[in-house]
Amino acid sequence: MKKGLGILSVFLFILTICLYAVTVYYGIEILPGLLTLAILILVPIAGIVVSLMAKNGVLKWIGLVGNGFVVLIAGIIPLAASFFWGSP
Repeated sequence: MKKGLGILSVFLFILTICLYAVTVYYGIEILPGLLTLAILILVPIAGIVVSLMAKNGVLKWIGLVGNGFVVLIAGIIPLAASFFWGSP
């Protein structure tokens, strides 16, 4: 059961990194903008929670670091940048 949680966490990471790559690098908008942003923030947070419950091992750490990376790149950095590059 706990190994399945690690696999789920890695799957959520791969799903969100693919959605991020398609949206940002290729410019293809699969979903409306706000829905894409919500998915890019909420799904990796769920992946982090799932990976914390998973059995210790490689899958747990891949899910934890990968989903954390997606949250950092898709959520925290753009939020911080909006504070610095706001209207003058």
